[in-house]
Amino acid sequence: MVDRMSGLIIEAQASSLLAESPNARPSFYRPELDALRLFAFFSVFLAHGPRFIFGFRAPWWEHRIAEYYSLVAESGIFGLCLFFFLSSFLITELLLREVEKTGSVHLKAFYTRRILRIWPLYYLGVAIGITVGFLMPREFGMSHHQVFYLVFLVGYLGGSFHSNPMGPLWSISVEELFYLVWPMLAKFGRRTICLVSISLVPFALGIVAITKNWYNPLGHFIFFATGGLLALILHERPSFPSNLQRSGLLFLGIAVWIVARFELAIKPTSFVYAACYLFVDVGCVLIFLAIFRLPGHYLPKQIIYLGQISYGLYVFHLLCFTFVGRSVIRNVPGSQHELLRVPETLAITLAITMVIAALSFRYFESPFLKLKRRFEFIRTRVAHEHPVYSAERDLRY
Repeated sequence: MVDRMSGLIIEAQASSLLAESPNARPSFYRPELDALRLFAFFSVFLAHGPRFIFGFRAPWWEHRIAEYYSLVAESGIFGLCLFFFLSSFLITELLLREVEKTGSVHLKAFYTRRILRIWPLYYLGVAIGITVGFLMPREFGMSHHQVFYLVFLVGYLGGSFHSNPMGPLWSISVEELFYLVWPMLAKFGRRTICLVSISLVPFALGIVAITKNWYNPLGHFIFFATGGLLALILHERPSFPSNLQRSGLLFLGIAVWIVARFELAIKPTSFVYAACYLFVDVGCVLIFLAIFRLPGHYLPKQIIYLGQISYGLYVFHLLCFTFVGRSVIRNVPGSQHELLRVPETLAITLAITMVIAALSFRYFESPFLKLKRRFEFIRTRVAHEHPVYSAERDLRY
């Protein structure tokens, strides 16, 4: 009887909070994490971009440029791991604040928020991928079972249709698995999140060592686990490293990623695979700590805005690479993978991607984001809201 009364009280509190104006609800928004999202996207963008290719008669320094750039760009694929890490940190932080405010985790509201944020653009991307495959079956066509996995469980078979411009969508289903289980863990409290996260690290590394499959969703749970653990550690604990320390952490984190990518290319054994995933995870932590709680005056509004639309940037960037490679760069006279070809391809593709993502955010995603606010217990940000930076605002978080 007492338990039932307690449940009714919590439910009444939750209903009362949802009935409030969204602006009256407690808020949590860290603008520097939008900048970190943009960094993660740009890393993946470089990884999917073109490489320098020079003939045998080219000067030695051009070949060096090609080798070094390729190594750095290929390590950018770990930006996807940083996306997973960030998602876990933010979701865990928001769930902790929801429990502190209402006394519980409200699963129905959580899943509604995630559906409104993820599914509209995700399934638009799926529709685009199917359409492109239908129009150009020889290059981008997908079988019926690949379409099925693209819609429901794309993670493990992501490599089988990665040639499709919507191939990067395999990673969205990995996040959906995380969203499915994490709020249920949060209902059991911080201790449960901590124990499960610690257990997931060796479990994920074991999966990686056995399968050596980048597209295996369970292997990527090491990044979700570490993001959740860091959220528990940093929850309401201020941390303000110096600019020199931040620079060192960022440089070290990127260097760790490059080393991991180099080792995977040289000797992709089971042990090396597991060790490199652990290296990448450490790199994510270092890069995160370099940016976390960065004062707002260091962050241009344009960077924050691009971070806010990073979901669209990620969804559309490979489609734009495909368009630019087939329709723009190919028709530029004298463009033959020379020294300037890579920069011009990246610049044109990035510009087109930003335009498409901005239009998508403004006219397609925003109505769903406004609806999502009705189910928020902790207010994050409003569609089209541009952060206003001040010392007072920074101290609120």
